Amino acid sequence: MRFAVILLLAFCIQFASADSRVQIIDKVTGEPVVGATITSGDFRITTDAEGCAVLPESSGEFVLEHPGYHKYAFSTAGFREVLATIRSSEPVRAKIFISPRIYTTDEYTVTTTRFHTLREDLPQAITDISPKTLAFHNPQTSADALGSTGQVFVQKSQLGGGSPMLRGFAANSVLMVVDGVRMNNAIFRSGNLQNIIQIDPSSLERTSIFFGPGSVQFGSDALGGVMNFKTFDPVPARGDKLSVSGSAFARTASANFEKTSHANVSLNRGRVASYTSLTYSDFDDLRTGSVRSDD
Repeated sequence: MRFAVILLLAFCIQFASADSRVQIIDKVTGEPVVGATITSGDFRITTDAEGCAVLPESSGEFVLEHPGYHKYAFSTAGFREVLATIRSSEPVRAKIFISPRIYTTDEYTVTTTRFHTLREDLPQAITDISPKTLAFHNPQTSADALGSTGQVFVQKSQLGGGSPMLRGFAANSVLMVVDGVRMNNAIFRSGNLQNIIQIDPSSLERTSIFFGPGSVQFGSDALGGVMNFKTFDPVPARGDKLSVSGSAFARTASANFEKTSHANVSLNRGRVASYTSLTYSDFDDLRTGSVRSDD
């Protein structure tokens, strides 16, 4: 009788050790994916389900019973499905890497108003400058970025300068907003101002131009229109590891002897992130030509 009990225990231990352990990992972040689903015919189990010797949910691991020549599908919301086959009856220890599924849609512009209104019902004309457009034109200044739309007149009295005019309004009659912060108001002088060149075009993520009065939406001083500049947002990391990224470029132009250097760095760790952008530009003086008309 004792021999039979020992034999039964040995059989149970051997059967339990024949399970296959699989871990699903995010291919991008390297973090375990919790709540993933594995299916094979009528067999279905998730990483956070109980039973079938499921390991703790936080580890993203689960145990497959009855290994053999079976096909399994690993899937979860937001990731591409992965198919795998366990061909051996021996215990399997494997890591399944799944990639995030990226959905591409058309460009959408969200503009807040005090009332729920469709864009086609707005009396204002709105022009957006996307990051792709900024990268293509590679403007020297933020004024040149506005002028590249063909709908904003830019008055220049010096190289590297620029004063935008919207529907005949300029200076204190148009409003400039950077990340929701006003750059000017009505106490500025009425002549053309060059303060828009304080904005670094290399740090802009998107620019929206509102033509026509916008005082109801943006407050006073928006008589001729609003130029809304949006800079890059630092992106928090998904893990606890410090992530460092950045870019730099140098540019020169023979037309106005421009010399520009730019560098940016992004630091993120956990929920803390920062983005720093530095740009140095130098332009030559604007001189009159040597050949001029007698008039």
